[in-house]
Amino acid sequence: HGEAGARASAPPLSMPQPGASPRLPAAFEPLGLRLQLLTPTSSPAPAAPSEGQVISVSFTGRVGDKDGPIFDSSERAGGPLAVRLGRGKLIAGWDAALTHVRFGDSVRLTVPPSLGYGRKGKPPLVAPNATLCFDITLHEPAAQTAAEAATDALIDAAGAGDTARLARARPLRRCRCRSRAPLLASPPPLSRSA
Repeated sequence: HGEAGARASAPPLSMPQPGASPRLPAAFEPLGLRLQLLTPTSSPAPAAPSEGQVISVSFTGRVGDKDGPIFDSSERAGGPLAVRLGRGKLIAGWDAALTHVRFGDSVRLTVPPSLGYGRKGKPPLVAPNATLCFDITLHEPAAQTAAEAATDALIDAAGAGDTARLARARPLRRCRCRSRAPLLASPPPLSRSA
C-alpha cells in the first residue's frame, strides 16, 4: 500500500484454542465488542491483516446473537467480499476487530450498537441500537492493483499531512469542464463493503 509497494503484515499471532477469545485491545472490552475463535487457521505461519489492507471475507450477519435473524451475508452477495480495513468503509466493530484475526481463522464477532449501525440502525432489517453477531472467515489477502496501491499511497500521504508528496502526484489530464482541477492518475477503487 505504501510508497515502497506493500505494507508489512502484522507479526504472526498466537491464537487460543477454538471457543476462546482472541485478545482485543482493552479499550474495546467496556464497549461490548467480543471476538470468539470458532475454527483456527491451518496455516503454519499465520498472519493478521493490517489497517488499510484489502482482505477477502465470508460472513453471515445476524441481529442480536448467533441465533438471531440473518440481515446480511456474503453468500447472498454471491461469495466472499473484498473489503478494505481501516478506511471507514466498514462498521467500526469490523475495523477494530479484524486486524486481530489471522487469515484462515473463522471467528464470531459480537458488535455493540455503538460500533455497529448505532441509533439509526439499517432499516428495515436492523433496528436502531441493535447488537450484531457475525460469523466471519478471513481468506488470504486480496490482490491489490497498481492503481489501488497508488491511491492508498495518496490517502496515506493526505492522512499524514504530507503535502509535498501530494503536490508531486501527477495529473493525467485536465478536466474539460469549467473547473481547472486536474484528475489524478489513480482514482479510488469502487468496492462493496460489509
